[in-house]
Order: sequence, then C-alpha cells, then structure tokens
Amino acid sequence: MKHWMRAPSPALVISLIALFVALGGTSLGASHVIAKRHTDAKADTKLVNKLAPTLSVKHAMTADGATTAASATHATSADDATNATQATSALNATNASQLGGIQASSYLSGYQQVTGTSTPVDTTQVKFAPVSCPAGTKLIALGVQSVTVTGTLPAIIPQYSSETDGIIIAQKYDGQAFGVTPEAVCAKG
Repeated sequence: MKHWMRAPSPALVISLIALFVALGGTSLGASHVIAKRHTDAKADTKLVNKLAPTLSVKHAMTADGATTAASATHATSADDATNATQATSALNATNASQLGGIQASSYLSGYQQVTGTSTPVDTTQVKFAPVSCPAGTKLIALGVQSVTVTGTLPAIIPQYSSETDGIIIAQKYDGQAFGVTPEAVCAKG
C-alpha cells in the first residue's frame, strides 16, 4: 500500500514565497542598520561638551544624587537631592520645606514613651490608671503597657483628659484580681 503525498496548492506555494521574502527583507534591513556605525567620536565629544551646560532634564523618572532637582522640573524621584523643588519623592533632600503639603515645622518631634502609675492588683471592679506627659510635650497616644489578670481580660477604655494627661479606665466584673499599667506616647510640639 503506497501513500502518495499530494502536491501543495498554488496558494500555499505563493504564501510561503511571500513569507520568506518578507522575513529575508526584514533581516537584511536590520543587518544594515546594525552594521552602520558613527565613526566620528571626536565630533560627538565636541558636540556634547558644547551643549552640556545648556541641557536640563524636564521630565525625569529619577534624579539620583542630584545637587538640585529644580532643573528636573517634574522628577518622580530625587533621591539624595540637596534641593528638590517639585519632586514627587525626595528621600534624602537637605531642603524639603513641605511634607505632604504641610509645613515641615508643623510636624511633631521628640517622641517619648511614658509609663503611668500602676493600679494595685486586687478585686476592685473599676480601676483608674493615670498617665501624664512631661512639660513641653503633648499626649498623642494612650494605651496599656501591661495587664495583670486572673480569669477574663478587663474592658480597657482610654480617656484623654487634656493635651498632656490621660487615664485608662479598666472594668472587670468576674470578681477576680487584676491590675493595669498605663502608657502614653508624648511628643514636642
């Protein structure tokens, strides 16, 4: 039993010829572009040196290590810039007058953790544990440093009495002993 292979159709032959011609032309054109090189390096260097003082970066994605990002008008990032006038990100800028649109001087500084007076560990149902920030600082966070407890945990309610003082109210009704130690975060500002 013989199997004869049919001859390709004229349409297949023409399409294959067209494919090989197209691929051959593309590779021939690419080889001419790659092979052509500019050989006048001296003229290139002279042109770059002449134009360098007038060049600026208008829309850089990054300006790492720039002395100033003023000429990088719309830089997305200006890492380590001395002055980043309009950069979206200026990680280590020496001069960053605004942070997120807010004046840098408006932010708090000098964070300090302060532990308040611990309550006695006993069966009293409601306990009040005060904590105060040092002079010249404000209370910015209030919580509990530790809870000594037997049985269920007490309900903890932080109350801000003033800009500098807070109190932790702890409630527990199962008749078992507990105690709390309040803690505050204070900052200059």
